[in-house]
Amino acid sequence: MRSLFVFLLILTPVALFAGYEVVEDGVLFSYSDPNADVVFLAGDFNGWNENDIQLEKDSTGLFTVKLRLKDGRYEYKFIVDGVWKEDPDNPNKVPDPYGGYNSVVEVGVGEEIGSTEPGGRAVFTYFDPDARAVYLAGEFNGWNPHELLMEKGEDGVWRVSVNLAPGEYEYKFVVDGNWVTDPMNPTIRGDMGNSVIRVNKDGTASYPAGARLLTNTPVSSRVLFGGQFLSRFVSSRGYPGDRRFKLGKPDVKLDVNIKAHISEGAELLGSFDVNTTEAERMYEAHLHLDSLGLDLDAGEFFVSAFFNRELFETSDPLSLVGNYPLPEPTYEEPQSFGLGYAGIKLECGLFKLLLANEFKNWAFSPDTLDFPNMAGRRELGFFSRRISTVDEPTDFSNYGTDVLAGRISKDFGFVAPGVVFRVDKNRWWLPISEITYERFDSIYAYENLSSDWFDLGSWELGIGGDVSVNAWDVAHLWAEYIYWKYASLIEAGNRENRDRTGDGKLDIPLGRQTGFLSGAGFSLDLFEGFGVSLSAELEHYDPMDTDDVYIVPHPNDGETGRPTLTYETLPEYDRKAFLGMVRYESEHLSTEVSYRFEDVKDTRKFGAVLPGLSLSLFKKRMAFRFRGGYSSGSFGETNFFGTDILYGLNYNFWKALSFGADVMYKRIDTQRSEAKDYFFPYLALIWQPKGTVRFELSTGVSPYDIKGRYTGRSKWLYDTMNEYSISFVDALSRMERYRGINIFASVRF
Repeated sequence: MRSLFVFLLILTPVALFAGYEVVEDGVLFSYSDPNADVVFLAGDFNGWNENDIQLEKDSTGLFTVKLRLKDGRYEYKFIVDGVWKEDPDNPNKVPDPYGGYNSVVEVGVGEEIGSTEPGGRAVFTYFDPDARAVYLAGEFNGWNPHELLMEKGEDGVWRVSVNLAPGEYEYKFVVDGNWVTDPMNPTIRGDMGNSVIRVNKDGTASYPAGARLLTNTPVSSRVLFGGQFLSRFVSSRGYPGDRRFKLGKPDVKLDVNIKAHISEGAELLGSFDVNTTEAERMYEAHLHLDSLGLDLDAGEFFVSAFFNRELFETSDPLSLVGNYPLPEPTYEEPQSFGLGYAGIKLECGLFKLLLANEFKNWAFSPDTLDFPNMAGRRELGFFSRRISTVDEPTDFSNYGTDVLAGRISKDFGFVAPGVVFRVDKNRWWLPISEITYERFDSIYAYENLSSDWFDLGSWELGIGGDVSVNAWDVAHLWAEYIYWKYASLIEAGNRENRDRTGDGKLDIPLGRQTGFLSGAGFSLDLFEGFGVSLSAELEHYDPMDTDDVYIVPHPNDGETGRPTLTYETLPEYDRKAFLGMVRYESEHLSTEVSYRFEDVKDTRKFGAVLPGLSLSLFKKRMAFRFRGGYSSGSFGETNFFGTDILYGLNYNFWKALSFGADVMYKRIDTQRSEAKDYFFPYLALIWQPKGTVRFELSTGVSPYDIKGRYTGRSKWLYDTMNEYSISFVDALSRMERYRGINIFASVRF
């Protein structure tokens, strides 16, 4: 007998999570956004054509489209008003070639949740061994709470069978007089939170489109649960001269993600992880709160309280607030503001406001010979990638950065103007013995100070305006100007008292500087798949006066938990940058060529041609990719030339087994020594029996991090430089001699 177990939700098939539904005659994709105007669907089933499949919008703001797809695994994204987005309701995703993620749909795997006998006699179940009486009520019996009494079995499961014709039904359980959502059904509908099922003509049951996915666990009817387990073992030869293979400490990482639907318009999100890479011994690894968020949607305004979560990105082209780079240089796109911060975001009509505190950032200063990663804005100021991390906090280690930022913008047809601002506030409590500012003693004597601890601070202001013009979805133009101001000061001493004989509030200025950042650009989509873009930036900062200083924090010593501060008098800074790109995309071919130029006055000049190519062959069983960088320029009195080439090849032997290769070639010539060539291969055999399970056996320096993100080899290089205190060139030599065997496994659930 085939029975419909409405409670039956298998935790592992991620198709049950997704913003899609496998129906009788195809796959129904859905995307909910009442404020969106146009939504398209693109994926490898249509050659990633972004204007081919348009979703239909209903009165509730739900966009849907139904496709006929054969059994298999497909990657896809939504294009929402021209912006590419992964499916927010589908955690089954894989990295795309551009640093983001593609959502994944698996047709023929896990989409059926149960069945019925001919005629549609369905079996509903509810587990509660302590309940005294359980009834089933729904649309099929007029919501009568005393008609369908369920029978309790010895296993503590209550059961009842009902004849149901094909169609959709809302229902609930009445447990000892209390109305309860089905804890094993992940979908609800309406303000009352009714569980929803659909009985199809063939007797199968599925989850209807438009019903929100709320749970996949019996713990609660309002909790989504998922995550991944990753493990990596690396065996490598010591160097130099040691030919023995040694097994390093295994890296093990467990990510657990939870999404709880509290009520209409209120959702709680949390992420936890255990990572042995952060522990000296594996058994010392702790459970960390990785991110947290509370989203409140009241219709007219939206509030999000967050901790270490990507969520804030403004549309100002120069990203005063929004995109931040990864901790290491990668081929991925920058991430949205929020990582390393805790705060509150408010959106109300045309206005966005952010109030946050930085608790962690990352230090990164590219070597002058690391050509692809050299270009960029000044490292000090808003675009800085320097700050220190508190390893051992103390009572005086609260030196995070407070951020207040906002944006006001409105569209007027083709034209969209905007105003954006940001204020950063820093502070550091330090004893006199740790203040190394050379003028501090004279200030101490001149101001007649008495404190032995002082609160040093700084603030930075950025405010600007921008405008963008979209012409018939063919041309996009933009321009922006940002004014920047910096000030540092001694804010207070620690000896204020009732008699005001101590120092208390001081506000003694230490340094000032002003400047601006401006830019403009345009892009053209000349015909389907072909586009051109050009942009330019101009950055300028006036020189500081002789007595002015910029306070720069450095990593703490690991004992006091406090940073070390240095005090720099910054000179005049002028930077010009230009970027041009031509791209073409089709079903099997994607190619682009870009040119980057940067000129920092009296410091460096840099030019690079960066070609890229991706090609799929044999019905996409084989994929080839190429990325190159041909660089030349000068750093001070040293001229340099460089070549960076990355070849990649993937071949699927059959559905579950594939071969991957990633080979990097690098050539450096500084005209002070002979040109040096470097060659770094990486070969991998990958077995992926399911979309959620992946095993890899490989050799060479892995270009992927523990999370499976493509990071290139830069992370390995800079980790080696820091660990052994060696130069970039010496780290390249070590990597060329490196021989290793890697075993990697991951399971998503």
